[in-house]
Amino acid sequence: MKRNAETEYRYCTFYIGEHRFAVDILAVREINRDMVVTPARGADPMVRGLLNLRGQVVTVVDPAISLGMGPVSMTRESRLIVLKNNAELEQKGLTHLRICDDLVGLLVDAVSDVVTVQGREIHPPPAGREGAPH
Repeated sequence: MKRNAETEYRYCTFYIGEHRFAVDILAVREINRDMVVTPARGADPMVRGLLNLRGQVVTVVDPAISLGMGPVSMTRESRLIVLKNNAELEQKGLTHLRICDDLVGLLVDAVSDVVTVQGREIHPPPAGREGAPH
């Protein structure tokens, strides 16, 4: 997605291991610390399981596994970043932020803060990584 150089964008930052990542704050539904996850047998290894979030099923994904870092160890600092689904994003006119049709939560070691970045400071992903998360 091409960004306006003069526009400010806000990102929720978080840690996986020692690495700091960010997700567009507009895509975040909520950050949850209560994580009673039910394992999903036969699922991809990066799917840690399912969570009942006030009657809605959230697929809990461990991005550390797909990054080759091994699974996130659950600690007091661990959090689940629940992302808005595509229907929620469309309702808010955020069709450029396609996530998933179902609710997905990212299991992270810790949530850091919200940062504001100027569009001119955001660079496209390296060649061959066009579909990579921002």
